[in-house]
Amino acid sequence: MREHNLTTALQLVLSGDGLATRATIARRTALTSATVSSLLAGLIADGLVLEGRLAENTGGKRATTLRVGAEHNVLLSVIVQPGLVRGAVVDLLGHVVTSVAHRTTTTVTLGDVRAVVRRLAATTTERA
Repeated sequence: MREHNLTTALQLVLSGDGLATRATIARRTALTSATVSSLLAGLIADGLVLEGRLAENTGGKRATTLRVGAEHNVLLSVIVQPGLVRGAVVDLLGHVVTSVAHRTTTTVTLGDVRAVVRRLAATTTERA
């Protein structure tokens, strides 16, 4: 259940375009504020979520906005086609950081795929 709640919280931060707060996530998920704070503390510690600026004042304590730590976490994608291995490093918002293509004159081998993965991994120091 915790894994599901973590995923939901991360999705709400992502869809919030930098305007999500702990309170809005608690309202949207019907989870307690303590549970949401615990979930977000883990996501912040992992660098997946970053705290932003203070939200607009609506009375009482001003909430802190949350955003996805897209620049510090990346995905590595590899597509294998006949005679071609393509790969990319993509941030969590879907922006391509770098891409490579490796053509072969024969059937693609595992060595070809490894070469692309190594080239991609060498282009980033972020967590993949």
